Amino acid sequence: MAGEPFDLERLRQNWARAAEPPPDELPARLAAVEAPRDGGLEARALLERIRAMATAQFPRRAGTLEPFFAEAMELLGRMERPAEGAGRAGGEDGEGGGEGAPGAVEDPRARMMELLDELTELLEVFATSGR
Repeated sequence: MAGEPFDLERLRQNWARAAEPPPDELPARLAAVEAPRDGGLEARALLERIRAMATAQFPRRAGTLEPFFAEAMELLGRMERPAEGAGRAGGEDGEGGGEGAPGAVEDPRARMMELLDELTELLEVFATSGR
């Protein structure tokens, strides 16, 4: 597995499917799929597999990749505790603010999608520029 190159198109398709569920009814092939009992645990295991593959395939780039994986793990933790920042648009004391405001609460799901896109692009650069 360590010697296999990343299939970036397959990763993109998986992330796109996760981000955009089909409208209305589920197709028969998806309706028959059993959902993981613990989505957080499944997501952490998948992220660890991707981390292991990336580290094995690009060992000299491990230091560059580590912040992405660390932030992804932190975001998974925040998604498992959704009530932590629910309903707040600003800081702790109720101060206003929007995106980019000091103390603003960022949507962890949106940030995770951005992070996965950035990671995909970075892995693509590493794959095309050599190891």
